[in-house]
Amino acid sequence: MLGRLEISQKRYRSLDFVYPELKESVLKVLEDIKDKIPGIAVFESLRMAKRQDYLYSLGRELPGNIVTEAKGWESWHQYGLAVDFAVLKDKQWSWDFDTRLLRYSLRSHNLETISWEASHAQLTRGLSIKEAKEIHLTKSFTGVWAKVEERK
Repeated sequence: MLGRLEISQKRYRSLDFVYPELKESVLKVLEDIKDKIPGIAVFESLRMAKRQDYLYSLGRELPGNIVTEAKGWESWHQYGLAVDFAVLKDKQWSWDFDTRLLRYSLRSHNLETISWEASHAQLTRGLSIKEAKEIHLTKSFTGVWAKVEERK
């Protein structure tokens, strides 16, 4: 049986855990670029806050490289509004690919990109992390999704 820490550290790749419109757009992006970037796939979708805190600690309190600028509940992954991409080749993940093609396709499907993480996409429609946190406290992630939906 998995312990609580193990569950919170699990990396989720399934698009079933993200906002439905984000899922739909990501599937279109993957279809658009599969021949241009062989092996491109979703590396991570939903991310638990404890895993986010762990990733944030890398290169700071823990050995390793800095991989994120966001602590737990400061990332759109915790709200099901972000995904990260990588290339899977020979059972190994790689971020060594032309992210310009990915980012062009993401933007053409109305997904947002961020400057410091080239293989990240999100769909927030201008909602702030502060607003998302406040909504999440009382209405869970579905309340956050409803607010994003209102902003169409």
